[in-house]
This record gives sequence, structure tokens and C-alpha cells, in this order.
Amino acid sequence: MDWNFTNDRPIYAQLVELIQRGILSGVYPTGSSMPSVRVLALEASVNPNTMQKALAELENQGLLFTQRTSGRTVTTDERLLMELRERIASYYIEQYFEGMLSLGIGRNDAVEMIATKTGVASTVAPTVESIGVPVFVPMVATTIAPTVESIGAPVFVPTVVSPVEPTVAPTSEAVFYTSSTEVFEEAPIDEPEVFEEAPIDEPIEEISSIMTEVN
Repeated sequence: MDWNFTNDRPIYAQLVELIQRGILSGVYPTGSSMPSVRVLALEASVNPNTMQKALAELENQGLLFTQRTSGRTVTTDERLLMELRERIASYYIEQYFEGMLSLGIGRNDAVEMIATKTGVASTVAPTVESIGVPVFVPMVATTIAPTVESIGAPVFVPTVVSPVEPTVAPTSEAVFYTSSTEVFEEAPIDEPEVFEEAPIDEPIEEISSIMTEVN
């Protein structure tokens, strides 16, 4: 591991951060034994007392714990490691935005620049062509029903069957039909009444004889 220090902060504080990154990156795997203070001090080219102070701080954070037989051991607490990883990542992200702001670049533009550099679209919805895999895109129904030609597959479109416009029968009774056969059956219409003329009491011959007598 590279032990690079700056002059703007205490060495022990930088040692803490470097060892933290070493734990998160796997240089010092979880559950493994840490090298001794003397070995670490030689690797970092620092005073053993300074390294001892940094390791004590890591124990206070719960990243290291001491065992009598194997010395200091790296924690196996995944939740603690995840929180540390997120905290350090947030620090780096804020450092990036602060650096971009010093150049007159706002957060939104800075995010767009990252998207451009990494090839990840930030405002354009993914498509089959852009990422090479099918993408589910919710669609809003329009007034035009989909067809086999438009999407390349059969489409079930519920429709209302009305082969004949319903009418009203002369008797003002509704027209009934069955949806299974789609055959319309009209309600029975009452037969019109036939009026018969009243019978004539006297035959025509008698009327003629009476008229002759009168004359």
C-alpha cells in the first residue's frame, strides 16, 4: 500500500484514513490479523508511537479489536464497514463538487460531465440500442389501437359488437338480442284489430219492394 502524506494535517490522522481505505479495499481483509506496529511503522516510514496512536483510534472506531493470541484483528461487522464506505464516498463526492464549483461549474453541469465521461446517460431514458438489452418502458394508451403490423405480435383489443343499430318496435317495446348468437329478435307485435260491419237487419229485396209501393 502507498503511504503518501501531506503537510496540511497531522500524520496520525492521515494514517487512520489510509488504513481505513486499506480495510475497505481488501488490503487488510475482514477477520484477518493486522501487521504489528513495528512492521506498519517501517512500511509507512513513520515513528512507531505515531502508528500506535493511529491504530488506537481505529480500535475506538470499532474497525480493529485486540485479541491476546493474535494481536489486532480487522472487524467483520459488514454494517460498520458499509457505513464507513458511504461516509468516505460522500466525502469524495463533495470534494468533487467543490472543485467543480471553484471552476464555475454547478452541480447539475458537473453531473452531466460525469455522465458524458463515463458514457452513462443521465437525462435520456435507456433504449435497446443504447444498452443492448430490452427495456420496459411504460406507455400511455392513445386513441389508436395497436395492430399486428405495429408491434409484430397479435393484440387483443376488446370491442363492442353492434352489427345492427337497435331500433324501437312499433309497439314502443324495446328490441332484445342475445350476445352469443348476435341475432336480433323483435318483441311480438300485437295484431291490429279488424272491425266488422254490423249486420243489416232487413235484406235488400224487402227494401226494394217497399220503395216500389211508395212510388
